[in-house]
Amino acid sequence: MASPAAGTKQALIADAVFMNSDFIAKRHDVALKMMKVLYDSIAWWKKNPGEGNAIIAKGMDMKLPDVELVFGKDGTGLDGGLYVYDFMETARFCGVAPGEPPFQQTNGQMKDHFALLNTWWKRFGLIKSEVSYDKGVDCGLLGELYQSGYRG
Repeated sequence: MASPAAGTKQALIADAVFMNSDFIAKRHDVALKMMKVLYDSIAWWKKNPGEGNAIIAKGMDMKLPDVELVFGKDGTGLDGGLYVYDFMETARFCGVAPGEPPFQQTNGQMKDHFALLNTWWKRFGLIKSEVSYDKGVDCGLLGELYQSGYRG
């Protein structure tokens, strides 16, 4: 049987945080704080997966075993269906921090990931023409947090 991390090199299923560019421009400080809170929460969950999964289950009105099936039970991200990147892994995947992301991925692989998704979206008729990376992805807030000394 393949390890739970098998197939993760391509990062085919990835999450994203969406923020309106006007919001970022007008409330940049809040946008940065929101990103920091997100990654502080992930770090807390990884240290407290039992309690964290219970909070997620209650908040989403789900059964705990269903949450554990998605995120795992032990906080490693390797015993569930999804691997949750911490701040440094995300920053490296986006190419705004030095070092390599996990699973033999490369620094800045987000560009390749976005290009692959563009190909799929076009093939499936979800878009008519590909979207440029610069119009679809902005890892600037992650870079700012990294430059400020934040490490998650």
